[in-house]
Amino acid sequence: MEREYNELILPISKLKIKVKKWITGGESLSLEEELMNEMKLTPVGKKYNLEPISGAFALKRQKKAVEIVVETLGDSKEKIYERLLDLRKTDFDFVVKEVSKVVDFTLPE
Repeated sequence: MEREYNELILPISKLKIKVKKWITGGESLSLEEELMNEMKLTPVGKKYNLEPISGAFALKRQKKAVEIVVETLGDSKEKIYERLLDLRKTDFDFVVKEVSKVVDFTLPE
């Protein structure tokens, strides 16, 4: 199946971004792997307790999601997340919002 993209213009820098309209099952599993790597289970009798997950997890997952969903920033596919960090917060937040439309950032219950 051919990938579908949206092309959007960032509000402040006016750079063009190309974002995927959807992610594959494999890309979704790659994001979930971030969660699984952070989970720590402690055995208690025949059950397990889930220890609290670090707040840094959300930032790692956000970075991974941006890397998966954003195909280009300007005319380049290189170091997209790092380049986004150098833009104004308004542009960064715009991209994160667009990525969140494609990827669910909520933790599983």
